[in-house]
Amino acid sequence: MPDTEKGQPSLARLSHDEQVPGTKQSSKEIVTSSKKQSIQKWFKTSMGDIYIQDDPMAYSRSKKNAIILVVALGGVFGPLASMIYMPSLVDIANALHTSTASVNATVSTYVVFLGIGPLVWASFSDIYGRKRMYLISIIIFIIASIICAITDNIVLLAIFRAIQACGASAGQSVGAGVISDVFPTAERGTAYGFFYIGPLCGPVIGPLLGGIFGQFLGWRSNFYFLAIVGGLLFVMVLFFLPETLRKKKLDEADLSELKATAKKESTLKRVFAPFKPMIGLLSYPNVMVITMYNSVIFGSLYFMNPTITQTFTELYHYNDLIIGLCYLPFGFGLMVGSIASGKFSDYLLARRKRQTNGKVAPEYRLLAAFPSVILLPLGFLGYGWSTQKGVGVWLPMISLFVYGLGQMCAFNASSIYLVDSSPGRSASAIAVNNFFRTVAAAIVTAFSIQCLDAIGPGILFSILAGLNVLNIVNVLVCMKFGEKWRKKAMVREGLGNGEASSIKPNEETNLEATLSRCESIA
Repeated sequence: MPDTEKGQPSLARLSHDEQVPGTKQSSKEIVTSSKKQSIQKWFKTSMGDIYIQDDPMAYSRSKKNAIILVVALGGVFGPLASMIYMPSLVDIANALHTSTASVNATVSTYVVFLGIGPLVWASFSDIYGRKRMYLISIIIFIIASIICAITDNIVLLAIFRAIQACGASAGQSVGAGVISDVFPTAERGTAYGFFYIGPLCGPVIGPLLGGIFGQFLGWRSNFYFLAIVGGLLFVMVLFFLPETLRKKKLDEADLSELKATAKKESTLKRVFAPFKPMIGLLSYPNVMVITMYNSVIFGSLYFMNPTITQTFTELYHYNDLIIGLCYLPFGFGLMVGSIASGKFSDYLLARRKRQTNGKVAPEYRLLAAFPSVILLPLGFLGYGWSTQKGVGVWLPMISLFVYGLGQMCAFNASSIYLVDSSPGRSASAIAVNNFFRTVAAAIVTAFSIQCLDAIGPGILFSILAGLNVLNIVNVLVCMKFGEKWRKKAMVREGLGNGEASSIKPNEETNLEATLSRCESIA
């Protein structure tokens, strides 16, 4: 029987201020409370609730595919925003009445914060949830992109390029966390493969899009385009990406115990707690030697990257569109090199396992880096002297392709080694490596144009070719002493005797190494 028939008046018949019988609330208060609950429920649903008691790994296949699509689009922002800028460096310098070297400083700031950002986003996403960090980072990216588009000041451009990099850097680190939340280990290989299509394609499509926009709409259109794409991604994350992090809601007793423990620790100690594993790895000589090896290669890349635009503008008188096309061979070299070097590394490992009954030290992985000692110098020498002599554009293009192959041979082997040799701390090893190499890249970018103008491309890239030949000494030293260094460092930190560091078939190893290789080209 309806409530009205029982003598209980319905809410519809009550005035806004009339009290509901049996309650102390007016109908107006009930409606207001209901609206608040609806808003709170919508906010939790939209922003994500980490305390929902379900299993993201039990999502349907279609829902998982939608998640991969969203996070893959998020992962493309870092390398895309980095490379879309390159064809217009000279135009930006002219428009802002500054030097190309000053514009290169904005590249430096972007690279530095693209390397630092993931450390922060990853830590916060493990605490507050993936979706919230995505949404916050995208808002930062959009605002920074718009300000970059409208600014007429080179200093402001540098500042907001750094902020833009902070926003873009969340895509790869948080996206990797989402996939680890949603997919069991047996399925993550394929999921990561689709996820990293974005970072691998960024160096290919970035300069091409930048050249098209720069040529027909002006350099500012690049940033408007990034802001628009950021807005579309924000909508996709808001409505189609569920929160995938799950945490147990603490009861009052657990919460009181946690607060009591937190009071005993200093604020500074709590702030730096997430970075403790990374700091500890600074005492691992093998990690630091390979990080030095990677820093030389990454720094050499950013010696070349900013000079390509100036070289092809002055030497061949190309416009932004053609300059964007000139980056394609390098991008294809990276993609082919990533696949080929991975297969070569697996071949070497399988052969060694047959010879040693399955036990292989991580240092053996570094053999796969040796093709780079030929490919990198060939790429540098071919590019440097062909542009010095002003020969046909086909030779610099081939040289850039060869250089891309060599770079991925080096990064592939060293990235997998860092993961294999740091059991339980592989993410920290990759983070240490990424931080130092981005700092190296930022430093050399700041004066790459000055060096090019002072000594010319032939001598400059001959020096870099020689440096990359000498750099293989770091690999040889690590192959010789790496195992001993690892064991001593692990014993010193109470983590065992290092014997457990032989390579095992571990899919997580391959996934984290893939992440590092993709970040290498961002």
